[in-house]
Amino acid sequence: MSDADSSANGSEPVEMVSPAVRQRLQQCYEFALQRVKANEYDAATELLVQCVQGDPGNRVYVQAYIDNLKKKYNNNKKGSKLAAIKNMGPKGAVKKAMGAEDWPGVFKAGFEALKLNPWDFTALSSMAEAADMSYFDDCELIYLKTAQEGDPRDPAINRLCAFALARRGAKIVYGPAIRIVPLADDADMLAATRRCLAAPPDIVVVTTGIGFRGWMEAADAWGLAAPLFERLDAATLVTRGPKARGAVRAAGLTEAWSPESESGSEVLEYLLRGDLAGRRIAVQLHGEPVPDLVQSLEAAGAELIEVPVYRWVPPEDITPLRRLVGAVAARQVDAVAFTSAPAAASFLRAAQDEPGALPALRDGVLACCVGPVTATPLQRADVPVVAPDRPRLGALVRAIAAQVPARCGVVLPAAGHTIGVRGHVAVVDGEMVPIGATAMSLLRVLARHPGRVVSRPQLLATLPSDGQDEHAVEVAIGRLRTALGDARIVQTVVKRGYRLAYEPERAGSCATDEPATDAPRAHMVPARASS
Repeated sequence: MSDADSSANGSEPVEMVSPAVRQRLQQCYEFALQRVKANEYDAATELLVQCVQGDPGNRVYVQAYIDNLKKKYNNNKKGSKLAAIKNMGPKGAVKKAMGAEDWPGVFKAGFEALKLNPWDFTALSSMAEAADMSYFDDCELIYLKTAQEGDPRDPAINRLCAFALARRGAKIVYGPAIRIVPLADDADMLAATRRCLAAPPDIVVVTTGIGFRGWMEAADAWGLAAPLFERLDAATLVTRGPKARGAVRAAGLTEAWSPESESGSEVLEYLLRGDLAGRRIAVQLHGEPVPDLVQSLEAAGAELIEVPVYRWVPPEDITPLRRLVGAVAARQVDAVAFTSAPAAASFLRAAQDEPGALPALRDGVLACCVGPVTATPLQRADVPVVAPDRPRLGALVRAIAAQVPARCGVVLPAAGHTIGVRGHVAVVDGEMVPIGATAMSLLRVLARHPGRVVSRPQLLATLPSDGQDEHAVEVAIGRLRTALGDARIVQTVVKRGYRLAYEPERAGSCATDEPATDAPRAHMVPARASS
């Protein structure tokens, strides 16, 4: 089969790069790095585009190509000023290649589109799909991560990340916990802006990139952009992390200090090192009040101006969120991914109406956070979390894919088989076996008591309400045995109940799902740890 045929049907990976071509591309890549160091971004782009088009599955080349373009556009999240017009041709070519399932064509046109805007959602999402179809898993995550940097709160890109997990074998329960309401017409933001103009702040704290850009855009709509820029330029700018820093630089301003951790507590510690008595500090809020920061600064003698640029509110339809909380309480999911602190706080509020949700998160269902800031509300609720070392969405996806199989579920030897029990499936001798909700609830109970008899009344109490007598248990056990493929796995103990045919002597030899040695680094963040 030719390379073109292979890529067209999407069923085979693209052809491997020959050693001779790989050597030439590596030389090209090394020359490109020299151009980047010299700030010759256009020259570096032309060299790197040869690398990524010649070897589109090489994550090092792809990452270098996108990083170079970000530097070229000063991380402004918009690309070229004329990107919307000039990109019509390349994006049209991307769409055409997608329709034909021409994955090399998607990459070629996509790389051209990224030259003008490396955060272009259409190009990046299409390239992520092409990478998935071409078996370029690492590159897929790079494209998704970059799209998410362009608009961290976009539900579409977060769904794509969920799909990326689904393609790695996960079953996704999608439950949005918040939505953003912009405040471009909000009287409070206008009043705060006028305060900054009338009494210029000595220090301005920028907490989020999207919030700062929204503030600048709103000021422009009010005709106040120029005087606000002057006030900000004269102030000491403190940014909370790289995204806020990038937005400040894209506006033509320069920050005085920024923590790499994106931690609000580090920002507060930095500010409190100086004498704040009589100083005026403007704090750009990020969706909700920050009383700890405000009260601490006021206690140090500072005058605060709180600038609300958007606010978090519950989703219009809370049914998916309630469904997710219920699934956590029933331990029907192995993990929950959190991508922002307000979303985590909203989830916890919803969990108050479901008694079993918090206990499940504290023991059994893994809470996975994109970073330490997101983890803070969960830590305060005594929920331990897993977070990647780098607070990025792509790193979170990789950490979930590597860590959840190793940390979640139960693996037991029974009747000559190895049985894994996860949120919604069983794994029998390494093969995933979908099981209905009723039968799965019984299997979870039996697995929690391996080898011990569980009575019919006890099992009946765990059923989702399929029946009101013990006959429902017998029917569910029959379905469970059929799904597992060997009736011996679940034994009947006459007049007493059922048990797993547990083999404790084989327990030490059961294979477990360990993360690969090259899996992404992640760490366990204990409950109530500092952020």
